[in-house]
Amino acid sequence: MTVATAPDPGAGRVVPLAGGVTAGAGVPDAWRTEERRELAALCGLAAMTPRRLWSLCGPDGPRAAWRALARGDVRAAALAAGGARRSGATTARLERLVARWHEAAAATRPEDLVEGWARQGIEVLVAGDDAFPAPLARRPGAPVVLWCAGARPAGAAGADAPSSAWPGGGAPCVALTGTRSSTAYGERVASCLAEGLAAAGVEVVTTLEAGIDAAVRAGALRGGGPLSALAAAGVDQRQPPGAWQAVVEGGGRVLSDARVGARPERWRFPHRNGMLGRSADALVVVEAHTTGGAMHAVEAALEVGVAVGAVPGSVHSPSSRGSNALLLDGAHVVRQVEDVLAVLAVSGAPAVRVGGGARPVGVVDDRRPAPDGVDGAVLAALDEELTVHLDRVLAVSGLSLPIVAAALERLVDGGHARRAVGGYLRAPERGHVRCADRLQP
Repeated sequence: MTVATAPDPGAGRVVPLAGGVTAGAGVPDAWRTEERRELAALCGLAAMTPRRLWSLCGPDGPRAAWRALARGDVRAAALAAGGARRSGATTARLERLVARWHEAAAATRPEDLVEGWARQGIEVLVAGDDAFPAPLARRPGAPVVLWCAGARPAGAAGADAPSSAWPGGGAPCVALTGTRSSTAYGERVASCLAEGLAAAGVEVVTTLEAGIDAAVRAGALRGGGPLSALAAAGVDQRQPPGAWQAVVEGGGRVLSDARVGARPERWRFPHRNGMLGRSADALVVVEAHTTGGAMHAVEAALEVGVAVGAVPGSVHSPSSRGSNALLLDGAHVVRQVEDVLAVLAVSGAPAVRVGGGARPVGVVDDRRPAPDGVDGAVLAALDEELTVHLDRVLAVSGLSLPIVAAALERLVDGGHARRAVGGYLRAPERGHVRCADRLQP
């Protein structure tokens, strides 16, 4: 598999994705302006799919479709049936679904629905809006609607009006991702890359997952640039809560094509990862196993011609086997921020606005005093990359079980160690260099 470049398989073609509503050749202007509330309301209905949306709207548009559902028009059911038949939905199931849509449409005005979302701090973005991720909007598989929490675009005229460009509008966009089972090395590299890119005015896109993606979010927020985090549930679910809160309170935004109220069901995670691969001008994998979410993002990126880069990792680390394999297959080698900027330059992305409002680069030193005595002896038995079992800690330290157990609790509470499946890991030192132009992991 060659991953550095890939052909664009038919730009403008409608590529339906499970759970998302695809834009295909583009959203009509009327859908984004005078009919955007009805469009948002339709996309917010339970079990709405791309085929059903287009069948319902047809040539008459979202407003006529919503009114037909509110009246209980059997034509709406027939149109939906035509769109669902190929997916294997039975007639009885479809009739129950249309009955639910009719009940919702008859009881709710679209403007009330959108205003209710706005009161929760949730904005509706329609493909073609300035605040809608530009790389995603122009690719097959793009959702028609995204729901957004946080970082409201400056100057937006209202909850149901087309959004103005948010602070990152028009900036080049890079997706950074990797494994949840990350190493200290991978987290430092991911954080520094994200911080340097953000400081250079590049919009950083990732997910709300732990591991590498958590390090990406922290670095991007330190860099002061725009950050978008993709959720695998409705943005009102605030899942996972700590990650959601950190992004929104830090000035970033959380995006999802899952309707408001959608729970984080298992199938939504690979769907979200696929959208991540389509949402940027370039995708960089920092650390990854040979299978998993990061590879779903790579596959989606290659389908639409997004350039893929990877950070070299230790040949001894399972967490780098997938990312090292990408390099072997032809991915761009990413060692520093300049490597990512070079990929952007050849991908046709907008020019990087170096220094365009970014916070200054400096040194951050928040290192903790190294523990000594018993705690120091136990810490010395741990490793940053490989999980160490309790038996190994006992053997290396030469201390008794009660003493080692108490010391491990203190080390975890103090941030020097962390629990892992099967044992413990040594936490990395928190001191780092904020670097816009080079990595110092």
